[in-house]
Amino acid sequence: MLTEFELIFEEFSAELDALSEMTAKPGKHANELTSRARIAAGNAATLLLAAVFEEYVRQQVKAAFKEKGKRAKGIIDFPDNIASKIWRRALEALARTQFEEVEANARIFEERLAAVVSFSIKKDVMSDVSDAIAHNENNMRPNQLAELFNQIGISKIIHKICDEQDLMVHLNCDEPERARSTLIAQIEEFFRRRNHVAHAIKLGSSSGPLEISQDIKLFRVFGQSLFRALNRELPPEPDVLNEHAD
Repeated sequence: MLTEFELIFEEFSAELDALSEMTAKPGKHANELTSRARIAAGNAATLLLAAVFEEYVRQQVKAAFKEKGKRAKGIIDFPDNIASKIWRRALEALARTQFEEVEANARIFEERLAAVVSFSIKKDVMSDVSDAIAHNENNMRPNQLAELFNQIGISKIIHKICDEQDLMVHLNCDEPERARSTLIAQIEEFFRRRNHVAHAIKLGSSSGPLEISQDIKLFRVFGQSLFRALNRELPPEPDVLNEHAD
């Protein structure tokens, strides 16, 4: 009975479980770690959490894009500039690839190019160009996340996420608009810390186990709210539900 969006969330939740276990139980000799080692462990957990979250969002964007393709009557059901955007992104990614790698994997790159031509030029919305559409150029802050969904025709995704009661409860907010501003502030703060870790040459402090645990809880309830919002946006069809039930 699980939808594709929920299956992706289940995988994300399992990744969060592993990260939570790693930070909560670093080992029986944790007290013997030097201060530098504890700082390094906390910073590593922060970077890993950011990476896991960003990949989760990309996977949901891909799933939503493919689902919209299945239901679309044609390219007209997508935003006007999607064909040119996919064309540009795909060719830019190819241009950054070492030519030796292209030669060594000629068939793979030929298939990718064919898919891009099929979607952007021939307007075949079933062509698999999801890698290009789910590419984020910046940290997965709320504005970047919203842009990824907006480009495929799903607007105001943050607003829709914040309609979820579980998220409002977690954020201690009594209405969606307040939840939205609180959510944005907390995610922005997380990525501020993430970037400080990634760009600093020498760090004298890091997020502790409690702060990392709170970050994990935030992203878990956010991830749950995202898949539920996508289920509302693209309600599962009966045959899809039966397929997952089998």
